[in-house]
Amino acid sequence: MEGGCILSKGQLSSIDLVFASLLVVFILLTVYEVWGTTVTKTGSYHQNRKINDMLSSISEALVTTAGNPPNWHELASVNPDNISSIGFAVRQNVLDYKKLDKAAELDYADLKNILGVGGDEISIKVYDLNAANRILYDIGMDGGSTESRISRLAILNQTSVEVVVSLSKNDSRA
Repeated sequence: MEGGCILSKGQLSSIDLVFASLLVVFILLTVYEVWGTTVTKTGSYHQNRKINDMLSSISEALVTTAGNPPNWHELASVNPDNISSIGFAVRQNVLDYKKLDKAAELDYADLKNILGVGGDEISIKVYDLNAANRILYDIGMDGGSTESRISRLAILNQTSVEVVVSLSKNDSRA
């Protein structure tokens, strides 16, 4: 073997080794990136699903039930110790303005505890559909980011209304 770089069978040159090593590293980094993206998207999907399920449950209870106890709005003190749920309905999808009035007066922290929203922000708005979507009730607090909302149709004082329940991440936790 004079002056050449002829390799016999089974031998690798250093260039081949470097190329193979870079290829393996590239494949591992690609798999790592794809895995991380998939895990993040799956986590976001499950988080959004959890929020939407919670909103659906809350909004359904507000417009289809009277709450527990049904006369919660007549109690001298409304807090998580003496009521387990809030509902605005006299019967399914027919709302009682007295219950909406009482909910609007509730302490915000108590409202969140009763509805079970934890550290997130909740807003309940009732729009009059016959008066250019005029807001009849604005209960809770808007704010934060990553807002999800769900709406339900109902009747209030023989008027068609839309009840919109929104849930936002608290900016201090986002």
